[in-house]
Amino acid sequence: ILEALERAREILERDLIPRGACASFVVGLVGPNNAGKSALFNALAGRICSPSMARGGATRRLLAATRDPSLGLRGFDSVLPVEPGPTGVEAASEPGRAGELLATSAPELPPGLWLVDAPDFDSILEDHRGTAESLLSITDLAVVVVTRHSYQNLEVVEFLKRWLGSGRPWVLVYNEAPSPELALEHCEVLIRAVGSRPRALFQAPQDLAVAEGTRPLMPVSVGDATPNKQTLAGWLGELGNRRELQRAAWLASRAQLVQALESYSELRERDGALRHRLRLVATEQSDELARAVCMDAMPMGPVLEAFRNVLDRRPHPIRAGLRKGLRGARSGLLKLWSKVGGELSPVQGPAPTNLLQAERSALEPRWAPFVEQLESRMLASCPASAKDWVANLRSDLAPEQLATGRTTAFESLGNDPEVWQAFELACEGFIEEDLDQRGNEWSLQAMVDLCHLVPAAVAGAIIVKSGGLLTDMAVGSMGAVSAMAMEKLSRFLGTGTANRARRKWSQLRGERMSETILRSALPKTWSMLQAQPKGDAREWTRWLTPHPKESRTPDHA
Repeated sequence: ILEALERAREILERDLIPRGACASFVVGLVGPNNAGKSALFNALAGRICSPSMARGGATRRLLAATRDPSLGLRGFDSVLPVEPGPTGVEAASEPGRAGELLATSAPELPPGLWLVDAPDFDSILEDHRGTAESLLSITDLAVVVVTRHSYQNLEVVEFLKRWLGSGRPWVLVYNEAPSPELALEHCEVLIRAVGSRPRALFQAPQDLAVAEGTRPLMPVSVGDATPNKQTLAGWLGELGNRRELQRAAWLASRAQLVQALESYSELRERDGALRHRLRLVATEQSDELARAVCMDAMPMGPVLEAFRNVLDRRPHPIRAGLRKGLRGARSGLLKLWSKVGGELSPVQGPAPTNLLQAERSALEPRWAPFVEQLESRMLASCPASAKDWVANLRSDLAPEQLATGRTTAFESLGNDPEVWQAFELACEGFIEEDLDQRGNEWSLQAMVDLCHLVPAAVAGAIIVKSGGLLTDMAVGSMGAVSAMAMEKLSRFLGTGTANRARRKWSQLRGERMSETILRSALPKTWSMLQAQPKGDAREWTRWLTPHPKESRTPDHA
């Protein structure tokens, strides 16, 4: 996505926008390794400046020749003048910086023409390929140089199709030709593969003196486009249709910008679909874990408080009897705890003393299986091309991050008053329905027993652990309660009201816990999943696509 957006930005900033203020005519020499570009550059410029070697690959930065380098060239931050000869050759052999152009004075060139040599576009060095592409993005006329060794090369063909297929003007030079006839035949093969016809064809025979640098490379025309055996230098000197070529180059750049924006839109749609898929997988896994933890650790305080609130709203005879029993139970239960507190053994090991501790106890044994399954499902959802997503997932879910993620989740869990209040209100509704629809003596007695056993002073600290049959309960710091309390509470938890309360708690608390789990387990990936790319390239694309009767070319073009 970023590459497509960067390409669009470069076309705009380096070519389309500057064209309105610069009428320079740019001729770019491009081609594969050892095709003879630098030798041709030196011959056309009339001086030795570009490093030309038999093994090829000597040019490592953009080098230009023009009558007056001080005028500058669109698309470059700086134009550095160099002297022809060894100084220029040495400078062009050294790596340069992006946005920088070396330029030498060449009085032999036509006025306003900039001849630019680029590194090989099939180089194994990524910087060389990028430099060649940066030249083509501002070129008005591309001079493509090939030999019998490279005219059918797939990489060469694909590169030229990408840059010339949109209609950018170009000429083809076939160097080291065995014969003019064979050169023409090979040129036609390349033209058909590229899908775009050049403005002219030129060929140069294989010449040892040219290879040794003792004779300039002077291609001559071949084919019907230039029937008078004109040299490339002469053809450029007599070029009278610069305006038409610049217009064609501008339209080609605009077409490439549209392609880049369409590519960006398509990639963003794919990325959006992948984000959606990964979010679904991640939230499914974390929701399942959060529900399990919440089913294991539900606070009874809000349930009991809800029951008391409902009783306060009940008709007087029922309310008076229940509240009278509550007052007596409160006193009796506190006396019981004062006698047996600390002496009763827990039902199943040490019981948690508060909600957060209970949640952590429920979360800890489930964390490793959760991470393992999360990694498996999310990596299976990522295509091989989604390298950034895969790398972040592997980093987040690496074995050495297991303990870190669990600790972060533990530390991030916190009390949530809003959830607590919402849960209490929901429980009031459940209890109201139960009293209205199933208000028989058994149901009422189960609830009254529960309130008798748990005074309001400590109700908020009670934790119910395990999801159906009660196995663990604690009240504040008083330790485990008696078997009688366990039995009475179990009777209540077996009712539909308790089950609905547990599901509601799992929903309310689970939503926020699930988010906490994902932020802890996937610190990099979850942050990427939450971020959404801004802007829509389609509006740009519609604006840049011309109406059949409309042309938005710059005035000078």
